[in-house]
Amino acid sequence: ILLDQRMIERMKLRRNAVPVLSIEGTPAETDARRGQGVHERLNASMAALREAGIFFSLSFTVTRATYDTVTD
Repeated sequence: ILLDQRMIERMKLRRNAVPVLSIEGTPAETDARRGQGVHERLNASMAALREAGIFFSLSFTVTRATYDTVTD
């Protein structure tokens, strides 16, 4: 995940840039696809963006395995 505190500070100055975070759904689904611990890091990134007042978006990967989770 390339989103660290330095990047968040830079994004505060560029309000026309919107970060998009990719997530599969549950921690198990996200980590299985993207690597161990990624879901936890995404949650931390979302919290840091919220705290900084930066609008962000989520991208969900929809597969047969994740359909029920992301459409619930």
